[in-house]
Amino acid sequence: MRRLAPEGGIAVAIVEAQPAILEGLALLVGRTPGFRCSACARSVEVAMGEIDADPPDVVLIDLGLPGASAVEGIRRIRGRHPETPVMVLSVHDDDPGIVEALHAGACGCLPKKTPPRELLEAVRAVAIGGGGPLSSDTARRVLGLVERRASPRVARLLSLIADGHNLETAAAELGVAVPVAGARLRAACEQLYARETPGK
Repeated sequence: MRRLAPEGGIAVAIVEAQPAILEGLALLVGRTPGFRCSACARSVEVAMGEIDADPPDVVLIDLGLPGASAVEGIRRIRGRHPETPVMVLSVHDDDPGIVEALHAGACGCLPKKTPPRELLEAVRAVAIGGGGPLSSDTARRVLGLVERRASPRVARLLSLIADGHNLETAAAELGVAVPVAGARLRAACEQLYARETPGK
């Protein structure tokens, strides 16, 4: 379901192991109008306290965290804050761990090399109910896992992304608005999460 962006700015929690990247992301989010950094931590253990105290609109989490893994962190976040979308930050956009993170409840993956403007656009899209970016390799694997349960529209979208389209060009190919395509991508990730979550 599409939501309106929060009036006080999109609250973003950042969980990133590398201090320089964490600081850079926090500055980017905190200094951009319409966004605010609600949590900034280098581990899941520290982040959960901050997230519980000030639930964010979006969480960005490093796939390569020390201590409790990103996958465990995603499970904890979605368990306590089921409506909060989580996007993975990864060095490699074809990392096999991304699919495991999607199973745990993530809604997409951003490469750490993503330009600042694109990163903020992805965060904004996820905050209002869309899905985060997926690489062609990840989309292909997700399609293989959810194809039997996915609607033809969702399956077609995943197929286009698997063939190298991004969300914008896939939306154009399908003749729908980008937010509509984003919502379908989010639905595909939620189907993957539902497979792993009792009662969903």
